[in-house]
Amino acid sequence: MMAANLHLDNLLAFIDLNDIGGLEKMSESHTAFYPLREKFESFGWESAEVNGHDCAAIHRAVAARRGGRPLRAAVQDRQGRGVAFMEHVPIWHYRSPSKEEYAAAIRDLREVSA
Repeated sequence: MMAANLHLDNLLAFIDLNDIGGLEKMSESHTAFYPLREKFESFGWESAEVNGHDCAAIHRAVAARRGGRPLRAAVQDRQGRGVAFMEHVPIWHYRSPSKEEYAAAIRDLREVSA
C-alpha cells in the first residue's frame, strides 16, 4: 500500500496466478483475493498480465511499463505444465516425485519439447 506513495518506481512484483494455493483453487477458496488487478491499481500500481510460460512476454511487459510507479505483473501459468499427471494437481506444490514419477515426467517434457 505504501509502494506507490513512496514513489518506488523500481519495484517489480511478479505474482504467480496459477489458481492453486495450498490444496485448493484460490478462485474458490479465497474469493476476496480477487479482483487482484483492480486492488493493486487502486493503490497506485501499474499492472500487467503476462503468460508465465513466455520469457519474452515477461521481458516485454517490464520493458513496456510507463514507469513512475511500482509494477505488478500477474504471471499466469499452469502448474506442472507439460507433465500430464502433474498439471493442475495441487499436491505437487508439496510432494516430490518418486523415481518412477520423475522418469515419467522427464518423458512427458521431452515429448513436449520435441
